[in-house]
Amino acid sequence: MSRIKKHGGNRDLRNNVVRPSDSLTQNTQVETHTAQPELTQDLQECCDENLLGRAHTQWQFGDWASLTQLQPVRIENHPERGKLALLAASGYLQLGERVKAEEFLNLAREWGYNTKLISQLLIAGVYNSLGRAAALANRQPQATQHFENSVKIGEPGGDIRLLSQARISQQLNELGLLPGANGRLQQVRAIAEIKSQVSVCTNFLVNKLRPVDRVAVAFYEGLENQAVNGGDRVPFLLLDSKSLPRSGLHYLKNTLAKLLGNHFSFCEWYQEIGCCKKSPCALTGYAEHSISTGEFRMRLIKSHDLNLDDPILETGQYVQQIILVRDPLFILTSWFMLDQLHSHHEILKQHGINIQKIWLAHEKEVLAPAYRLLDEHFKEPSMEALTDWLSNKSKYIVGFMNKWVKQEVGQPSPYRHIVRYEDIDKFIVMILEDYRLSVDKNVLFEMDNFNSSSEHRFSSRDDPFAVSSERVSAFILKNSELFMDAAKRIGAMDESGYLNASYAS
Repeated sequence: MSRIKKHGGNRDLRNNVVRPSDSLTQNTQVETHTAQPELTQDLQECCDENLLGRAHTQWQFGDWASLTQLQPVRIENHPERGKLALLAASGYLQLGERVKAEEFLNLAREWGYNTKLISQLLIAGVYNSLGRAAALANRQPQATQHFENSVKIGEPGGDIRLLSQARISQQLNELGLLPGANGRLQQVRAIAEIKSQVSVCTNFLVNKLRPVDRVAVAFYEGLENQAVNGGDRVPFLLLDSKSLPRSGLHYLKNTLAKLLGNHFSFCEWYQEIGCCKKSPCALTGYAEHSISTGEFRMRLIKSHDLNLDDPILETGQYVQQIILVRDPLFILTSWFMLDQLHSHHEILKQHGINIQKIWLAHEKEVLAPAYRLLDEHFKEPSMEALTDWLSNKSKYIVGFMNKWVKQEVGQPSPYRHIVRYEDIDKFIVMILEDYRLSVDKNVLFEMDNFNSSSEHRFSSRDDPFAVSSERVSAFILKNSELFMDAAKRIGAMDESGYLNASYAS
């Protein structure tokens, strides 16, 4: 873990910047004691009363890279940890690192900051990005106004003129617009990233951040502690799924339900009646049943994390995560097929088929007539609509991979499982093996029968361009180069390297 960055020659100058008492990052008095020589570096930084002041100054100047040196382990015991988390989030947002920004925004709210104050700093970030865009377009008056708005919103009551000058100088230097700066390469890179930065900030303002449910976490941690301390192992598993759409979640659910019967429960999340909408699942009655009876219970929770706002949970033997992935070309073509059903939902509704029913269960008895109707009434989307669709879905897939797979590839966890579409059967066999003694004989028979025949039970279709509608298949094939190009770009932007390694073409 990186240590907090120490400043050199500019330190005294930056510490002279005014910090008004009514600013968003107002400092507070902290009782301090003389540090003993044996204090660790981590503890010294946690107790550093100047840490907030330095971070505050970095925000004033727009020194985003330095703000990203703040890490949860360094600030969690600091009396102003909520403010530090919020400042770190602003740095990550300006650098386009959405996943890390989300982590710190959730921490800021968990540590006492309300949505209004979080939104205040996010809006300030949007104005900063707009200022950078205007500067690159050589619209200096507009750039100055945007930078002033950024400082004014994030630093109410401060010396706006002085702080804006400092911010403008730092931002122009980063963009290569000052003599001696790094030049054109920075400008080209910034132009490509600014639109994404503004979009990220806007999404955070629109989408409600979902914090971890602390009561549920405490319950499941209690089970973990009991097992660690020699208590009886409870035959319960909460399997929290994060799946790319069209990557086998419904097959996983249907197979587990068939094998386990009453030992299994499922939350569809998006349309589930009575869903607690919390993470991890707050319906602990399933685990409590296992505690009292000794009978196995598995609960599977569905989420595609479409807004990339799901919290990253601490996993253990009772709360595990499965991350379902698939070849991006197959995802795109299959997802496009499903979205065409949605585009023609009025036609389906006229024939008694509700699109919500399709999304809920993907039942073949409902899908078959829906595909026939789609073939009869299919209207091809425009090229502009298709390219926009591919762009939006590609951005999401890349964001999903970089959030859920990148860290796991680098630091594997025994309780977080990356499972390819083609390997779902193997995962089912593996995950159920530990619970053989906690199920009845009928379930055990089904499990053994599945184990002996699962090798060839489930596989991907051979042709990525052949979907369930003939007319949609023809349209996809006609535009196959666009789909293939999008899939290749997804693989190139996947920082985990998993898609290229697993689905090399």
